[in-house]
Amino acid sequence: MIKIVPQETSTRYLMRVYYWLSQWSNPNPKLINAVNHALTRRIGKNYIEFELTNICNARCIFCPYPDFLKTDKKFVRMDFESYDKALKAIEKLDYSLISFTPTTGDTLLHPDWDKMMAKAIELDKIKQVIFYSNAILLDEVCTEKFIQLLKNDKKKKLFSLMFSVGGMDAITYKRIFQVNKFDVVVNNINHFHKRLKEENLIIGIYIKMRIPEHHEVDNTKAQELFNKVNYPYTFVDDNKYFEASDHVKTHSELKYTENKVVPKKACSYLQKTRFAADGGIWADGCVLSELPNDSTLRLGTLDDPWDRIEHNRQKIVTDWEEKQEIPFPCQGCTIYNCD
Repeated sequence: MIKIVPQETSTRYLMRVYYWLSQWSNPNPKLINAVNHALTRRIGKNYIEFELTNICNARCIFCPYPDFLKTDKKFVRMDFESYDKALKAIEKLDYSLISFTPTTGDTLLHPDWDKMMAKAIELDKIKQVIFYSNAILLDEVCTEKFIQLLKNDKKKKLFSLMFSVGGMDAITYKRIFQVNKFDVVVNNINHFHKRLKEENLIIGIYIKMRIPEHHEVDNTKAQELFNKVNYPYTFVDDNKYFEASDHVKTHSELKYTENKVVPKKACSYLQKTRFAADGGIWADGCVLSELPNDSTLRLGTLDDPWDRIEHNRQKIVTDWEEKQEIPFPCQGCTIYNCD
């Protein structure tokens, strides 16, 4: 029997009912992702992406991070002064969803990630928070920080946690992530599930499999590997289609598609905003929105007035729709959305 938790948001309740029903219906991960996306869009069409750090502890072959390391890009962690500026800006805007998903980097590499997330959750305008990590640093200390965040989240804003994993075995993982951390990640995610179940906490957990073209993921075996305690709100999704980039194209085992059609209408995801670790503000927040030596989608900095940020955003949209000048990172993109 599903009971409504006090102060539980209607969206969180719907998510919980759906997850509960999914236990009995052998759910399709792609359908679950679609439902999750629909519920997310219901709360906030325009996203905020927070990059607390652009430093990473992996060298994934599907990510431009290895190429960034060859440039003069500064690798930093966002300080509290910059973070507070960003939160003050958010309070004046119509955004209601924050995704702690760096374009490059891993949020758990920031020593104060939990304190910063807690401050975001406290904002009245923010209705939903999601999180993405490679789980390499999801050790017992970080797990307990998450447990405390969930317990303190009285309005149930923390919606889903996504963990990026490079396949089902150590060899594939090393090939995709370029680090020997497979066993560490497996143990971390299993321990995390164990603690969630012990504390009777409910949150959507998504194991995002980043795999080569010819690999297949058996959902049952994946659950047995990463979810030994059978936490009921965990789903596995195989991601074998990567966004086309010069970096991805150098790896023959990665499958990618390119959009050869020139969309006349600008992508709606340009309305998303990314607060970068160095204080920059960017349109969108996908892994290709910032490419090495390219700042096409950079809108300004935290020191700029917001009307200037929006002016720069509108210029990108106008140039796209009136001149067919598509921003370089958007050329060939396959997640184009014009909603």
